[in-house]
Amino acid sequence: MPRQYQRKTARGTFTKDAMEMAVAVNLEGRSLRKAASDFGVNYKTLQRYVKLHQKDSNIEKATFRYTQKKRIFSDEQEQALLDYIIEASSIYYGLTLREVRNLAYEVAVANNIPVPWTSAKTGGEDWLKAFRQRHNDKLSLRNPKSGGNFTQSCTSI
Repeated sequence: MPRQYQRKTARGTFTKDAMEMAVAVNLEGRSLRKAASDFGVNYKTLQRYVKLHQKDSNIEKATFRYTQKKRIFSDEQEQALLDYIIEASSIYYGLTLREVRNLAYEVAVANNIPVPWTSAKTGGEDWLKAFRQRHNDKLSLRNPKSGGNFTQSCTSI
């Protein structure tokens, strides 16, 4: 799995409005290929949506374009995980990257979420990288500094 996907084609880059207009124009009598080229849509994709529209005229149910990649956690679960990490940091219990990955696995198991990390029993490196990129404005994961030197200097006085 590539860590940073680079798009290689222009497939699926049409808008929903363009597809709806192309379907409407095709149903009015224009040829499939002509309607597809006029609105910048692949003709096979247009053909699929025309058939879908002929079966059920409610085209709103159809999904257009490629869908977003399936994430492990929902937005609410990810926000709760982020809040926990920030709270732990605010009480000087910073988590290492390994601990964050372990925490993600524990949260997934506790919520009965199927994860691809079952053999390692820890969150994946790709998941952690994507998590950090999604929350880079609120989160800065680094190795935590121990308060040992400060505590030792205060108790030795």
